[in-house]
Amino acid sequence: MTNSVLQQKTIKQLDGQMAVVAHVDYPEHWEEMAEYLIKIPLSYHLFISLSHANHSDLSEQILEDFPEATIQLFPPQGRDLLPFASLLPELRAKGYKLVCKVSTLDEGLEQGDIFRQLRLRSILGTPELISLILNHFAEDPYLGLAGSSLLYKSNQALRPENRDIINMLWQMMPGTGELPGDWGFFAGSCFWARTEALEPLAEAAGKLDDKKDKKINESQLANALERLFAVSMIKAGSVLGLVKGEIDAFPDQRLVRVIPPGQPSTESIEQTCLRQKALIARRQADLIHQSGYFNESWYLSAYPDVANEGMDPVLHYVMFGAEEARLPNPLFDPEEILKKHRALDPAGLSPGAYFIRHLLNHQLTLRNRHYEQQNYDHFMTFEQYLRAAMLDSQLIRPPLSEQARRVIAYMNHQKNCLVEKYRDYAQADLVSVIMPAYNRAHLIEEAIASVQNQSYQNWELIVVDDNSTDNTAEVVAKINEKRLRLIRRSENGGQCRARNDGLEAAKGQWLAYLDTDDLWDPDFLLIMVNELQANPGFKAAYSAQLVWKNRPTLDQAGGFSQEEETKLRCLRFGPFNRSLLENHNRINTASFVHHRSLYEQYGGWPDHLRRFVDWHLILRYTAHLPPLSIPALLSHNIDDRDENRITVKEDLIPAYEGIDRLLFPFNLLDSFAGSRQPALANLKLSAPISGPRPTNNRRAVTIIIPGYEALEYLRLCIESIYHYSTNFEIIVVDNCSGPAVRSYLESLENERKAEIIFNDGNYGFSYAVNRGILKANPENDIILINNDALVTPGWLEALGEVVENVPDLGLAVPRQVLLPGEKTIPVHLPKAIRNREVDVNLSAHHKNVLNPVFDRFRGFVELTFAPFFCVYLPRDTINQAGLLDQKNGPHYRSDRLYCDVVRSFHNKRIIYTPHAKVYHFHQRATRELKENNPEMYRALFWMNDWEKIKSEAAKNLTGR
Repeated sequence: MTNSVLQQKTIKQLDGQMAVVAHVDYPEHWEEMAEYLIKIPLSYHLFISLSHANHSDLSEQILEDFPEATIQLFPPQGRDLLPFASLLPELRAKGYKLVCKVSTLDEGLEQGDIFRQLRLRSILGTPELISLILNHFAEDPYLGLAGSSLLYKSNQALRPENRDIINMLWQMMPGTGELPGDWGFFAGSCFWARTEALEPLAEAAGKLDDKKDKKINESQLANALERLFAVSMIKAGSVLGLVKGEIDAFPDQRLVRVIPPGQPSTESIEQTCLRQKALIARRQADLIHQSGYFNESWYLSAYPDVANEGMDPVLHYVMFGAEEARLPNPLFDPEEILKKHRALDPAGLSPGAYFIRHLLNHQLTLRNRHYEQQNYDHFMTFEQYLRAAMLDSQLIRPPLSEQARRVIAYMNHQKNCLVEKYRDYAQADLVSVIMPAYNRAHLIEEAIASVQNQSYQNWELIVVDDNSTDNTAEVVAKINEKRLRLIRRSENGGQCRARNDGLEAAKGQWLAYLDTDDLWDPDFLLIMVNELQANPGFKAAYSAQLVWKNRPTLDQAGGFSQEEETKLRCLRFGPFNRSLLENHNRINTASFVHHRSLYEQYGGWPDHLRRFVDWHLILRYTAHLPPLSIPALLSHNIDDRDENRITVKEDLIPAYEGIDRLLFPFNLLDSFAGSRQPALANLKLSAPISGPRPTNNRRAVTIIIPGYEALEYLRLCIESIYHYSTNFEIIVVDNCSGPAVRSYLESLENERKAEIIFNDGNYGFSYAVNRGILKANPENDIILINNDALVTPGWLEALGEVVENVPDLGLAVPRQVLLPGEKTIPVHLPKAIRNREVDVNLSAHHKNVLNPVFDRFRGFVELTFAPFFCVYLPRDTINQAGLLDQKNGPHYRSDRLYCDVVRSFHNKRIIYTPHAKVYHFHQRATRELKENNPEMYRALFWMNDWEKIKSEAAKNLTGR
């Protein structure tokens, strides 16, 4: 069977039945590995094996990137091989059919970086390559193990002195077959495997403890296991798959079936890596040449020896110049590169080499997880920082750049200005501070002192001892403070019950929370209370916060020295982003103050949860009214990973389930049972929990749906509009779909549910939209919406709220929510949790956030651009800006052109509202077009050429 046929085979049978086992022995390489893991196109469970020595900080980073990963600690025995073999029986028992094994080991080689990249790229290089490998496993039941042909090495040529251990393990394996005189192994032990094919080796590894052979050392055991994975396929009765072709060269890569032991290479690993280094250098040179960072003429004049050698200057820089600290252009600043990035790379690279390896290699790709270095690295003003922080509230991390230090300085300056403003204000409102405590005798005095030192003096502190087994209560009881009350629980009920007991006892108008491992700036309460009083209508607020690895030494002004910077994890602050808050927790309660009416209206802390309780509370308290964001550094969160912390002890899965019960009280898809897509069967879709928005807007709208095929999604789109909308008409403009879609649309027209325009060819998005606008009632506003969208309750009213409250509105857009796991999520929001739904209309890729605090009270955000997946166009906008430009933007690009015309030529605003939520099932029609008509797909999506599109449409019309 050919590769092209294999590529068309479904691999969905493996979805959710795969495990990835990653051994992370070198923490500095985790980010590189994570870059490859996010390319896997199907769902899988990630198992991480760590040595005991380096797990603390690394575990936190891994769980931030992959919250559902399982982390296991192993003693340093058999390096990554014995932990993997030990895990195999568990994977098999849990029903995982396929496993991918990867590691960060560099084997101590001189070319270790190249060796590591080669291992990862050859099996995880691109989503297409991964799909090719998975398709082979899905198609061929005899395929047991697949890895890089470049790293399939001869055991005879690279034989270690451990033949006795190899023979012993071979004899322990069940199954028949003799150990060959020579055989192959995958150097570095990175591969894909069928779990059942590895059972013989797993059984042998499981017997090692019984041998208790003290003569087997760490290196010998690891080397023996590595030599046996591929040859063990003889025992399993399986074949090998060798991935051939230059790395990152898909579609030239292919998988070749081999009967073990095959013909392994006798080339040394060093020789292979040197050959690949030359290829990679050429690729890097090409990237540098394209990027505009390299000035060839300047380089040759600055370094005449390069000109004398007659070598390509870009290739010289990649292979030699960067390591020799030569500059790629006259403006390149080595000191700034070192200052900003050195802590991320302890290997001692030169600035130029660091630039190539860690920055430039990601500059031209969409998979960059550090979008702050790419899209928002150059925030020169605080306003620019706010735009970036809208999408990543932990944007600033050490080592601190000059830009980051300016942001911190601004926040401290803002704090000082507010202190001067409110210093002499009356302190009439009582603030109740709730502090739960369990076995915190060693910390609680400092936390209490943080409250006692407040410049705002009208507070009460309620400490709730949750039946501690140490002397916490005694320590508190000895503190001489009239405003302090101690509540002692008779049984341990957890942090939520403790806080709820404190809330019941609280007398204050304002409520705040300080855990025993957090600290406040002395002016925290002064600023928070007075800012809330100065902005009537807001019921809650949060401040900027510094997050620390361990407890810093803070002066009374709340600042810290450069020496203390080594303890810093990040600065946490960004404008309120409701949609991203529903994806992951962004606000810590130590920076949060709220009015007691929120407690009375929505209840207290969720005592049915053990984790994410602050997230649950803030989601409820900010559902109908955003909180006030205060850009002043007033709070300190010490994230020291104490073993007593809930975030360390409690499981993630039930915590996420608790959040989802709040966000998804019922499934919208239940309303569309008659046309439910099988692909959506396990999904939950939900409306915003804020409920209907207050608006008097009664303007009639025409909803225009340009469409091609995707019948079931089109049906969902129209049914959802009829369920959740009023005062509208629908016009569907069909781009020459097949008989099934045509029949459905004719039935809608017969039932007077929609007007239908049938195009005689597929002329693209813009042409279809324009025909719909011309057909619409000239008094109506226009909504454009994709045929693969589903609207939710209140969507139209929320868009109407924008129309009613923004007089110079050009167009309004809702949330564009992608389904969990959608591959483009990291492109738009690299810090979002990918296996949760997320809105991408606020996008790092589009860089479209202009004013994140345009209307803080309503949550409106002003944008520079909005994709026309779903957009509200007031009639005034259409009258002034006209139709879409179908010639210069026949299929895509027309939305960008229109946004620029609306903003720059007509001085109108593009406004986003988080209260209108529309699901986007993303390119369903595009996929069908690609399969049904590749030439038209090419004309629309590659060329975007109006004349070519008309020509292809004419061919199709003639062909019919």
